[in-house]
Amino acid sequence: MSRTAIAKGFMNQIINLVNSLHDRFPEVKEIKLTLTGLKTLKSFNPKKGIEFFVLHGYKYRDAVMKRDESVFESKNITSELTKIKDLEDIQYAINHYNIKETDYEGVDVMELLQKYWSKFEPAEIENVWKYAQVLMTLCDNYIALSLQKNKTIS
Repeated sequence: MSRTAIAKGFMNQIINLVNSLHDRFPEVKEIKLTLTGLKTLKSFNPKKGIEFFVLHGYKYRDAVMKRDESVFESKNITSELTKIKDLEDIQYAINHYNIKETDYEGVDVMELLQKYWSKFEPAEIENVWKYAQVLMTLCDNYIALSLQKNKTIS
């Protein structure tokens, strides 16, 4: 599977997740705007969507894979240290592809989940965990392919 195919699959999954948030909270404007932004991004450059998530959401990978609810209960999810910057291989991929945090203005899906976590029903929480774990796995695959490509170029 190519990085482009993974990026497109990622965008489909994250759009499905945000769409389910929009169905649950149709009156929340920021969710609607996020959904519109993701759909637009998917049309023009799906790789940017997964790159944004690698920068802002992937740092919660371990907690998501363990279903550690504290990742969504934290009051300062955006102020936590970005662990991804401490991982040499991932940082190399970010530098190689010239990914800049400033390229990605807007609402972070992880922030949305944190904001509405306490309002979810148990079945919705289960659904969020499944989506979040799929997103993390797709990021794992995307990063692995990026690193593999870089090693064959070197």
